[in-house]
Amino acid sequence: MARNLGHRSVIGFLCLFALIGYGCSSLACKADGNLLSTAKNNQPAKQAAPMLVSAATPLRAQLFKITENGKVGYIDPTGRVVIAPQFAAANDFSEGLAAVANSIRPSEVTSEQELKWGFINETGQMVITQQFTRVGRFSEGMAWVEIGDKHGPSNYGVDKHGYVDKGGNIVLAPHFSFVFDPHGVDDGRADFKEGLVVIKVEKKWGFIDKTGRIAIAAQFDEANPFCEGLAAVRVGEKYGYIDKTGKIILKPQFDFAGRFSDGLALIRVGSEYGYIDRSGEFIIKPQYLRASPFSEGLAVVGTGPGSTYINREGIMVMEVNGNCGPFSDGMAVIRIQDKLGYIDKSGKTVIKPAFVWVEGFRGGLAKVHSGNMSEYAYIDRAGNYIWRSSK
Repeated sequence: MARNLGHRSVIGFLCLFALIGYGCSSLACKADGNLLSTAKNNQPAKQAAPMLVSAATPLRAQLFKITENGKVGYIDPTGRVVIAPQFAAANDFSEGLAAVANSIRPSEVTSEQELKWGFINETGQMVITQQFTRVGRFSEGMAWVEIGDKHGPSNYGVDKHGYVDKGGNIVLAPHFSFVFDPHGVDDGRADFKEGLVVIKVEKKWGFIDKTGRIAIAAQFDEANPFCEGLAAVRVGEKYGYIDKTGKIILKPQFDFAGRFSDGLALIRVGSEYGYIDRSGEFIIKPQYLRASPFSEGLAVVGTGPGSTYINREGIMVMEVNGNCGPFSDGMAVIRIQDKLGYIDKSGKTVIKPAFVWVEGFRGGLAKVHSGNMSEYAYIDRAGNYIWRSSK
Protein backbone atom coordinates (compact mmCIF):
# COMPACT_ATOMS: atom_id res chain seq x y z
CA MET A 1 0.00 0.00 0.00
CA ALA A 2 1.09 3.55 -0.65
CA ARG A 3 1.20 4.20 3.09
CA ASN A 4 4.20 1.88 3.36
CA LEU A 5 6.18 2.91 0.30
CA GLY A 6 8.06 5.78 1.81
CA HIS A 7 9.24 7.21 -1.52
CA ARG A 8 7.94 10.47 -2.97
CA SER A 9 8.72 9.28 -6.47
CA VAL A 10 6.50 6.26 -5.93
CA ILE A 11 3.64 8.33 -4.58
CA GLY A 12 3.84 10.69 -7.54
CA PHE A 13 3.90 7.74 -9.91
CA LEU A 14 0.84 6.19 -8.32
CA CYS A 15 -0.99 9.51 -8.48
CA LEU A 16 -0.81 9.26 -12.25
CA PHE A 17 -2.90 6.09 -12.09
CA ALA A 18 -5.74 8.01 -10.44
CA LEU A 19 -5.78 10.44 -13.36
CA ILE A 20 -6.94 7.67 -15.64
CA GLY A 21 -10.19 7.05 -13.77
CA TYR A 22 -9.80 3.27 -13.56
CA GLY A 23 -12.82 1.11 -12.86
CA CYS A 24 -13.55 -2.59 -12.72
CA SER A 25 -15.05 -2.37 -16.18
CA SER A 26 -14.59 -3.58 -19.71
CA LEU A 27 -11.27 -1.74 -19.79
CA ALA A 28 -9.82 -3.24 -16.65
CA CYS A 29 -10.52 -3.54 -12.98
CA LYS A 30 -10.20 -0.24 -11.23
CA ALA A 31 -6.88 0.67 -9.71
CA ASP A 32 -7.27 -0.38 -6.11
CA GLY A 33 -8.54 2.02 -3.48
CA ASN A 34 -5.01 1.92 -2.09
CA LEU A 35 -3.68 3.48 -5.27
CA LEU A 36 -6.52 5.92 -5.71
CA SER A 37 -6.16 7.15 -2.16
CA THR A 38 -2.72 8.54 -2.89
CA ALA A 39 -4.33 11.21 -5.05
CA LYS A 40 -7.55 11.95 -3.17
CA ASN A 41 -6.35 15.30 -1.87
CA ASN A 42 -5.43 16.41 -5.38
CA GLN A 43 -8.82 15.71 -6.93
CA PRO A 44 -10.78 18.65 -8.32
CA ALA A 45 -13.70 19.61 -6.17
CA LYS A 46 -16.63 18.04 -7.82
CA GLN A 47 -37.46 19.94 -8.49
CA ALA A 48 -38.38 20.98 -11.76
CA ALA A 49 -38.11 18.54 -14.65
CA PRO A 50 -34.67 18.77 -16.31
CA MET A 51 -34.50 21.26 -19.15
CA LEU A 52 -33.32 19.87 -22.47
CA VAL A 53 -31.60 21.78 -25.22
CA SER A 54 -33.71 19.80 -27.67
CA ALA A 55 -36.67 17.57 -26.92
CA ALA A 56 -35.48 15.31 -29.73
CA THR A 57 -32.02 14.76 -28.27
CA PRO A 58 -31.11 11.12 -29.05
CA LEU A 59 -29.35 8.74 -26.70
CA ARG A 60 -25.58 9.27 -26.63
CA ALA A 61 -22.82 6.72 -26.30
CA GLN A 62 -20.87 9.11 -24.11
CA LEU A 63 -21.78 12.35 -22.38
CA PHE A 64 -19.42 14.64 -20.48
CA LYS A 65 -20.07 16.90 -17.49
CA ILE A 66 -19.71 20.65 -17.86
CA THR A 67 -20.27 23.55 -15.47
CA GLU A 68 -21.60 26.95 -16.52
CA ASN A 69 -22.41 29.71 -14.02
CA GLY A 70 -22.28 27.25 -11.15
CA LYS A 71 -24.69 24.77 -12.75
CA VAL A 72 -23.86 21.35 -14.17
CA GLY A 73 -24.99 19.93 -17.51
CA TYR A 74 -23.63 17.62 -20.22
CA ILE A 75 -22.12 17.80 -23.70
CA ASP A 76 -21.66 15.15 -26.38
CA PRO A 77 -18.25 14.26 -27.92
CA THR A 78 -18.56 17.13 -30.42
CA GLY A 79 -18.91 19.70 -27.64
CA ARG A 80 -22.61 20.31 -28.27
CA VAL A 81 -24.65 20.92 -25.12
CA VAL A 82 -27.14 18.05 -24.86
CA ILE A 83 -28.47 18.59 -21.32
CA ALA A 84 -28.43 22.24 -20.34
CA PRO A 85 -26.52 23.20 -17.16
CA GLN A 86 -29.17 23.26 -14.42
CA PHE A 87 -28.05 21.04 -11.54
CA ALA A 88 -26.29 22.07 -8.34
CA ALA A 89 -24.10 18.95 -8.62
CA ALA A 90 -23.85 15.94 -10.90
CA ASN A 91 -21.79 12.82 -11.55
CA ASP A 92 -20.67 11.05 -14.71
CA PHE A 93 -22.98 8.69 -16.58
CA SER A 94 -22.73 4.99 -15.78
CA GLU A 95 -24.88 2.32 -17.41
CA GLY A 96 -26.99 5.02 -19.05
CA LEU A 97 -27.83 6.99 -15.88
CA ALA A 98 -26.17 9.88 -14.05
CA ALA A 99 -26.70 11.10 -10.50
CA VAL A 100 -27.75 14.75 -10.29
CA ALA A 101 -28.61 16.92 -7.31
CA ASN A 102 -30.37 20.14 -6.43
CA SER A 103 -30.46 22.01 -3.15
CA ILE A 104 -33.12 21.41 -0.53
CA ARG A 105 -33.35 25.21 -0.34
CA PRO A 106 -32.86 26.38 -3.94
CA SER A 107 -32.95 30.08 -3.02
CA GLU A 108 -29.84 29.75 -0.86
CA VAL A 109 -26.24 28.84 -1.45
CA THR A 110 -26.00 25.54 0.37
CA SER A 111 -23.40 22.93 1.16
CA GLU A 112 -23.21 19.36 -0.12
CA GLN A 113 -24.97 18.22 3.04
CA GLU A 114 -28.14 19.97 1.84
CA LEU A 115 -28.35 18.38 -1.62
CA LYS A 116 -30.91 15.82 -2.72
CA TRP A 117 -29.78 13.34 -5.35
CA GLY A 118 -31.64 11.47 -8.07
CA PHE A 119 -30.82 10.07 -11.52
CA ILE A 120 -31.40 11.22 -15.11
CA ASN A 121 -31.11 9.28 -18.34
CA GLU A 122 -29.14 10.38 -21.40
CA THR A 123 -32.03 12.50 -22.69
CA GLY A 124 -32.05 14.46 -19.42
CA GLN A 125 -35.26 12.90 -18.13
CA MET A 126 -35.42 12.48 -14.33
CA VAL A 127 -36.02 8.75 -13.97
CA ILE A 128 -35.32 8.45 -10.23
CA THR A 129 -36.63 11.30 -8.11
CA GLN A 130 -34.17 13.45 -6.17
CA GLN A 131 -34.60 12.02 -2.69
CA PHE A 132 -31.23 10.69 -1.50
CA THR A 133 -28.59 12.30 0.73
CA ARG A 134 -25.72 10.68 -1.19
CA VAL A 135 -25.50 8.25 -4.11
CA GLY A 136 -23.00 6.14 -6.00
CA ARG A 137 -22.87 5.09 -9.64
CA PHE A 138 -24.78 2.28 -11.30
CA SER A 139 -22.83 -0.95 -11.59
CA GLU A 140 -24.45 -4.20 -12.67
CA GLY A 141 -27.86 -2.52 -12.49
CA MET A 142 -27.53 -1.33 -8.88
CA ALA A 143 -26.41 1.92 -7.26
CA TRP A 144 -25.74 2.58 -3.59
CA VAL A 145 -27.77 5.32 -1.93
CA GLU A 146 -27.85 6.99 1.46
CA ILE A 147 -31.28 8.17 2.51
CA GLY A 148 -30.36 10.20 5.61
CA ASP A 149 -33.71 9.70 7.34
CA LYS A 150 -32.22 8.71 10.68
CA HIS A 151 -29.85 11.59 11.29
CA GLY A 152 -30.96 14.10 8.68
CA PRO A 153 -28.92 15.80 5.93
CA SER A 154 -26.76 17.71 8.42
CA ASN A 155 -25.19 14.39 9.47
CA TYR A 156 -23.60 13.81 6.10
CA GLY A 157 -22.12 10.32 5.88
CA VAL A 158 -23.48 9.08 9.23
CA ASP A 159 -26.41 7.03 7.94
CA LYS A 160 -26.03 3.59 6.37
CA HIS A 161 -26.25 2.89 2.67
CA GLY A 162 -28.46 0.56 0.65
CA TYR A 163 -29.08 -0.12 -3.04
CA VAL A 164 -31.61 0.88 -5.69
CA ASP A 165 -32.29 -0.57 -9.12
CA LYS A 166 -32.73 1.47 -12.32
CA GLY A 167 -36.40 1.91 -11.56
CA GLY A 168 -35.53 3.66 -8.31
CA ASN A 169 -36.82 0.76 -6.23
CA ILE A 170 -35.06 0.15 -2.91
CA VAL A 171 -33.68 -3.35 -3.50
CA LEU A 172 -31.53 -3.51 -0.37
CA ALA A 173 -32.64 -1.32 2.54
CA PRO A 174 -30.02 1.10 3.89
CA HIS A 175 -28.24 -0.68 6.74
CA PHE A 176 -24.73 -1.35 5.40
CA SER A 177 -21.66 0.43 6.78
CA PHE A 178 -19.59 2.34 4.25
CA VAL A 179 -16.31 0.66 3.32
CA PHE A 180 -14.76 3.99 2.39
CA ASP A 181 -14.45 7.27 4.25
CA PRO A 182 -17.85 8.97 3.79
CA HIS A 183 -16.07 12.31 3.50
CA GLY A 184 -13.38 11.03 1.15
CA VAL A 185 -13.15 9.47 -2.29
CA ASP A 186 -15.58 6.75 -3.35
CA ASP A 187 -13.06 4.11 -4.45
CA GLY A 188 -15.58 1.76 -6.05
CA ARG A 189 -15.65 -0.85 -3.30
CA ALA A 190 -19.33 -0.13 -2.64
CA ASP A 191 -20.17 -1.02 -6.27
CA PHE A 192 -21.36 -4.49 -7.28
CA LYS A 193 -18.73 -6.39 -9.27
CA GLU A 194 -19.31 -9.87 -10.60
CA GLY A 195 -22.48 -10.15 -8.55
CA LEU A 196 -20.92 -9.32 -5.18
CA VAL A 197 -20.13 -6.17 -3.21
CA VAL A 198 -17.81 -5.47 -0.30
CA ILE A 199 -19.43 -4.78 3.07
CA LYS A 200 -18.01 -3.83 6.45
CA VAL A 201 -19.28 -5.26 9.72
CA GLU A 202 -17.64 -3.40 12.58
CA LYS A 203 -13.93 -3.79 11.77
CA LYS A 204 -14.11 -6.79 9.43
CA TRP A 205 -14.83 -6.97 5.70
CA GLY A 206 -16.87 -9.47 3.68
CA PHE A 207 -19.26 -9.66 0.71
CA ILE A 208 -23.01 -9.78 0.03
CA ASP A 209 -24.90 -10.74 -3.13
CA LYS A 210 -27.68 -8.79 -4.85
CA THR A 211 -30.33 -10.22 -2.54
CA GLY A 212 -28.48 -8.91 0.51
CA ARG A 213 -27.44 -12.42 1.53
CA ILE A 214 -24.04 -12.75 3.19
CA ALA A 215 -22.06 -14.52 0.47
CA ILE A 216 -18.68 -14.36 2.23
CA ALA A 217 -18.61 -13.72 5.97
CA ALA A 218 -16.96 -10.54 7.23
CA GLN A 219 -13.61 -11.94 8.35
CA PHE A 220 -10.92 -9.94 6.57
CA ASP A 221 -9.04 -6.82 7.64
CA GLU A 222 -9.58 -5.38 4.15
CA ALA A 223 -11.23 -6.56 0.95
CA ASN A 224 -11.34 -5.37 -2.64
CA PRO A 225 -13.93 -6.08 -5.35
CA PHE A 226 -13.87 -9.25 -7.42
CA CYS A 227 -12.22 -9.03 -10.79
CA GLU A 228 -11.69 -11.98 -13.11
CA GLY A 229 -13.12 -14.27 -10.43
CA LEU A 230 -10.74 -13.40 -7.61
CA ALA A 231 -10.63 -10.71 -4.92
CA ALA A 232 -7.62 -9.38 -3.04
CA VAL A 233 -8.03 -9.47 0.74
CA ARG A 234 -5.80 -8.53 3.66
CA VAL A 235 -5.29 -10.65 6.75
CA GLY A 236 -3.13 -8.84 9.26
CA GLU A 237 -0.48 -7.07 7.21
CA LYS A 238 -0.40 -9.48 4.26
CA TYR A 239 -2.54 -9.75 1.13
CA GLY A 240 -3.81 -12.83 -0.66
CA TYR A 241 -6.74 -13.83 -2.88
CA ILE A 242 -10.09 -15.56 -2.40
CA ASP A 243 -12.66 -17.01 -4.81
CA LYS A 244 -16.40 -16.33 -4.74
CA THR A 245 -17.01 -19.00 -2.13
CA GLY A 246 -14.63 -17.20 0.23
CA LYS A 247 -12.01 -19.92 -0.13
CA ILE A 248 -8.43 -18.65 0.09
CA ILE A 249 -6.87 -19.43 -3.29
CA LEU A 250 -3.56 -17.67 -2.70
CA LYS A 251 -2.57 -17.38 0.93
CA PRO A 252 -1.84 -13.91 2.35
CA GLN A 253 1.85 -13.41 1.58
CA PHE A 254 2.18 -10.13 -0.31
CA ASP A 255 2.78 -6.62 1.01
CA PHE A 256 0.32 -5.35 -1.59
CA ALA A 257 -2.02 -7.17 -3.98
CA GLY A 258 -3.88 -5.50 -6.83
CA ARG A 259 -6.86 -6.65 -8.82
CA PHE A 260 -6.47 -9.01 -11.75
CA SER A 261 -6.35 -7.36 -15.16
CA ASP A 262 -5.55 -9.15 -18.43
CA GLY A 263 -5.00 -12.31 -16.38
CA LEU A 264 -2.27 -10.80 -14.22
CA ALA A 265 -2.25 -9.00 -10.88
CA LEU A 266 0.20 -6.42 -9.60
CA ILE A 267 1.76 -7.42 -6.28
CA ARG A 268 4.49 -6.07 -4.03
CA VAL A 269 7.04 -8.00 -2.01
CA GLY A 270 9.03 -5.70 0.25
CA SER A 271 9.63 -2.58 -1.81
CA GLU A 272 9.53 -4.24 -5.24
CA TYR A 273 6.59 -4.83 -7.58
CA GLY A 274 5.98 -7.76 -9.88
CA TYR A 275 3.11 -9.69 -11.47
CA ILE A 276 1.48 -13.04 -10.75
CA ASP A 277 -1.06 -15.18 -12.61
CA ARG A 278 -4.15 -16.78 -11.07
CA SER A 279 -2.14 -19.72 -9.79
CA GLY A 280 0.14 -17.37 -7.86
CA GLU A 281 3.11 -18.04 -10.12
CA PHE A 282 5.40 -15.09 -10.70
CA ILE A 283 5.08 -14.26 -14.39
CA ILE A 284 7.22 -11.17 -13.89
CA LYS A 285 9.27 -11.37 -10.71
CA PRO A 286 9.28 -8.43 -8.24
CA GLN A 287 11.95 -6.01 -9.43
CA TYR A 288 10.32 -2.61 -9.95
CA LEU A 289 10.08 0.30 -7.52
CA ARG A 290 7.05 1.58 -9.46
CA ALA A 291 4.46 -0.35 -11.43
CA SER A 292 0.90 -0.14 -12.72
CA PRO A 293 -1.78 -2.75 -13.46
CA PHE A 294 -1.92 -3.98 -17.06
CA SER A 295 -4.17 -1.91 -19.30
CA GLU A 296 -4.62 -2.37 -23.04
CA GLY A 297 -1.95 -5.08 -22.96
CA LEU A 298 0.77 -2.93 -21.39
CA ALA A 299 1.99 -1.99 -17.92
CA VAL A 300 4.20 0.95 -17.02
CA VAL A 301 7.07 0.22 -14.65
CA GLY A 302 10.19 1.95 -13.43
CA THR A 303 13.26 1.64 -11.25
CA GLY A 304 14.65 5.14 -11.79
CA PRO A 305 13.96 8.28 -13.83
CA GLY A 306 11.69 7.77 -16.80
CA SER A 307 9.13 5.06 -17.49
CA THR A 308 9.24 1.70 -19.22
CA TYR A 309 6.29 -0.13 -20.78
CA ILE A 310 6.32 -3.92 -20.73
CA ASN A 311 4.04 -6.56 -22.22
CA ARG A 312 2.56 -9.57 -20.40
CA GLU A 313 5.76 -11.52 -20.91
CA GLY A 314 7.76 -8.82 -19.14
CA ILE A 315 9.44 -7.76 -22.37
CA MET A 316 10.20 -4.06 -22.71
CA VAL A 317 8.10 -2.48 -25.44
CA MET A 318 9.31 1.10 -25.12
CA GLU A 319 11.05 3.57 -22.83
CA VAL A 320 9.77 7.10 -22.26
CA ASN A 321 11.64 10.05 -20.81
CA GLY A 322 9.01 11.11 -18.30
CA ASN A 323 6.74 9.87 -15.53
CA CYS A 324 3.89 8.02 -17.30
CA GLY A 325 0.58 6.38 -16.43
CA PRO A 326 -1.40 3.47 -17.90
CA PHE A 327 -3.04 3.58 -21.34
CA SER A 328 -6.71 4.46 -21.82
CA ASP A 329 -8.25 4.96 -25.25
CA GLY A 330 -4.76 4.41 -26.68
CA MET A 331 -3.32 7.39 -24.79
CA ALA A 332 -1.32 7.66 -21.57
CA VAL A 333 -0.64 10.60 -19.27
CA ILE A 334 2.95 11.81 -19.12
CA ARG A 335 4.38 14.13 -16.50
CA ILE A 336 7.50 16.16 -17.26
CA GLN A 337 8.53 18.34 -14.36
CA ASP A 338 5.23 19.83 -13.15
CA LYS A 339 3.25 19.67 -16.41
CA LEU A 340 1.04 16.92 -17.81
CA GLY A 341 0.36 15.82 -21.38
CA TYR A 342 -0.24 12.61 -23.35
CA ILE A 343 1.69 10.02 -25.33
CA ASP A 344 0.43 7.41 -27.80
CA LYS A 345 1.40 3.72 -27.94
CA SER A 346 4.50 4.46 -29.99
CA GLY A 347 5.80 6.57 -27.11
CA LYS A 348 5.39 9.76 -29.12
CA THR A 349 4.25 12.84 -27.22
CA VAL A 350 1.10 13.75 -29.13
CA ILE A 351 -0.17 16.39 -26.69
CA LYS A 352 2.70 18.27 -25.10
CA PRO A 353 2.79 18.62 -21.29
CA ALA A 354 1.10 21.95 -20.64
CA PHE A 355 -1.57 21.17 -18.03
CA VAL A 356 -1.61 21.25 -14.23
CA TRP A 357 -4.13 18.40 -13.98
CA VAL A 358 -5.63 15.97 -16.47
CA GLU A 359 -7.86 12.92 -16.63
CA GLY A 360 -7.49 9.87 -18.83
CA PHE A 361 -9.11 9.74 -22.25
CA ARG A 362 -12.52 8.11 -22.47
CA GLY A 363 -14.92 8.25 -25.38
CA GLY A 364 -12.34 10.19 -27.37
CA LEU A 365 -12.10 13.16 -24.99
CA ALA A 366 -10.06 14.06 -21.91
CA LYS A 367 -10.69 16.70 -19.26
CA VAL A 368 -7.73 19.03 -18.69
CA HIS A 369 -6.92 21.99 -16.43
CA SER A 370 -4.53 24.53 -17.93
CA GLY A 371 -3.79 27.09 -15.23
CA ASN A 372 -5.91 26.31 -12.18
CA MET A 373 -8.39 23.76 -10.94
CA SER A 374 -11.46 25.98 -11.34
CA GLU A 375 -11.08 26.34 -15.10
CA TYR A 376 -11.04 23.30 -17.36
CA ALA A 377 -11.63 22.10 -20.88
CA TYR A 378 -12.18 18.95 -22.93
CA ILE A 379 -9.70 18.10 -25.66
CA ASP A 380 -9.73 15.44 -28.36
CA ARG A 381 -6.94 13.00 -29.18
CA ALA A 382 -5.26 15.58 -31.40
CA GLY A 383 -5.19 18.13 -28.59
CA ASN A 384 -7.94 20.28 -30.10
CA TYR A 385 -10.23 22.06 -27.64
CA ILE A 386 -13.79 20.73 -27.90
CA TRP A 387 -15.24 22.71 -25.00
CA ARG A 388 -13.90 25.28 -22.50
CA SER A 389 -15.36 26.51 -19.24
CA SER A 390 -16.28 30.18 -19.01
CA LYS A 391 -13.82 32.45 -17.22
